[in-house]
Amino acid sequence: MADSVMQAAAGGAGGMIAMSLTYPLNVISQRAAVQSKQEKTTLVQAAMKIVQKEGLGGLYSGLNSSLFGIAITNTIFYLFLEESKRMLLKAKSAKATTDVKLTISTLEMMLSSTIAGAATTIATNPIWLIQTHQATRGAVETDNTAGKVQKRPLGMLESAQEIVREKGVKALWKGIGPSLILVINPVLQYTAFETLAKALTKWKSGRPAGSGSRVLSDFDMFYLGAISKLIATGITYPYVCIDA
Repeated sequence: MADSVMQAAAGGAGGMIAMSLTYPLNVISQRAAVQSKQEKTTLVQAAMKIVQKEGLGGLYSGLNSSLFGIAITNTIFYLFLEESKRMLLKAKSAKATTDVKLTISTLEMMLSSTIAGAATTIATNPIWLIQTHQATRGAVETDNTAGKVQKRPLGMLESAQEIVREKGVKALWKGIGPSLILVINPVLQYTAFETLAKALTKWKSGRPAGSGSRVLSDFDMFYLGAISKLIATGITYPYVCIDA
């Protein structure tokens, strides 16, 4: 259990750092998507509109809920993933008759990833819905003590209250069905990666001696990861478009 908690904490911290660095791009793309429904808006135009109306702080609208969301998302995912794997190994160990080192098969890893992904999606859907509302809602006007109108980003609690007030509590889980279906994306990615890695390893091991390394390099892992992500996204993207 301790290892699972450490993995979950590391995943949460890493996700928060990555989110902080790339968040403005996320806000710009979300605003552009919303604005393009009424008019054709490029990412550059969307960015300029945000800065002109709200200042640089507008590029970080909803950052608080995003950091909270990514921390919770990664923590829950890795916790469920590691615990699922641990339980599978424990079940295997109870049935084993020899001291052979037990491992998780590709199918079992897919099952663990699916369980972790589903649990994460159900638990964090409200957080990401609130983040999207914050990012697309824009700044709100408030009066300060001098009577001057000021603009500030909508807070996380304010966004949640606004959603519930206008659409009800169930709205916090809007889109949960499609989200659960899209849990298969990382499962497909992992399966594609494992298949490609095994094929490349087999090809390298069959090469004549002296013709290069027979083990996968860091670069091999990098481009195999990129290819497997493209495969998973390509398979699930049509569903995203249909749902949209």
